[in-house]
Amino acid sequence: MISNQENTYLYFIYRHSTKTVFIQALISYELTITTTEGGTTIPAPGTYTYVSGATVSVTAIPNAGFSFKYWLLDSVKRTENPITVIMDSNHTLHAVFTQITYQLSITSTTGGTTNPAPGIYTYVNGTHVVITAVPNNGFSFDYWLLDGVKTTQNPITIIMNANHTLEAHFIDNIPPEISEPWQDPPANNVQPLQNVTVWVNVTDYGTGIKNVTLWYSINNGTTWTIINMTELPIPSNTWITYKATIKGYENFTWITYKIVAYDNAGNNATKDNNGYGYKYHVIPEFRTTTILSLFMLTTLIVTVLLKKKIKPKSQLH
Repeated sequence: MISNQENTYLYFIYRHSTKTVFIQALISYELTITTTEGGTTIPAPGTYTYVSGATVSVTAIPNAGFSFKYWLLDSVKRTENPITVIMDSNHTLHAVFTQITYQLSITSTTGGTTNPAPGIYTYVNGTHVVITAVPNNGFSFDYWLLDGVKTTQNPITIIMNANHTLEAHFIDNIPPEISEPWQDPPANNVQPLQNVTVWVNVTDYGTGIKNVTLWYSINNGTTWTIINMTELPIPSNTWITYKATIKGYENFTWITYKIVAYDNAGNNATKDNNGYGYKYHVIPEFRTTTILSLFMLTTLIVTVLLKKKIKPKSQLH
């Protein structure tokens, strides 16, 4: 074998009779090109024959939605594209393609979650992803921040043609819930100067209860006195019980009251008997001497009536 610049030749000696003949033969090698799914090559996949020393340029062409990842040249990874192969022996060349993927990062503020749940997800290019904001009790969905841009549709559909960030924002815009209040003594049995205690249950599933107040008036709502109600340590999974005491007033006084509750987000609710207020009347108190006088007067009247009805026996003959 004799080298001749880039090409390699074989020389054969053929003897016939008295003559010697030299025959020159050019050496060639094969290049086998294959690919994974997702693309092709130039030249196209197949087996090609090249003379020894030839340089062959091969280009990987990914399909839409795919990208070229690397070559396997005789099982050795190479990343340049196009690649140049020197045909100094038989070679195999395998082009590896991969689908283009993007990441979607989902987060949420306090007050809710999302479906799918917050996290980082990988999707193939062009995938349509539907995400739903799910508020907790006491909260409402407010808006999304999609790559920093506010949008309000819920659920939202994202086309995965790039990496995206999505944040769900929730808000507590739901006021507390107030039960019907109850009092002691009852509204029809409040004595003069007797204190009246009022209880009520308040529920807030959002940011929690900030304070509860009892407003009462002795002039039908012209002016109000405000009392902070006290939270009671009564176990409950849903509500908190509050109480306040209205001081005693003179007889014949009409008391009107209502309950106002605030949560930590600034929402408030009022329980006022549909605008009429809860009312009680301080009943008159009779003094002992007054009761005795009324009793004596009643006894006298009854006695007189009886005497008029029963005549003496002498008048019957």
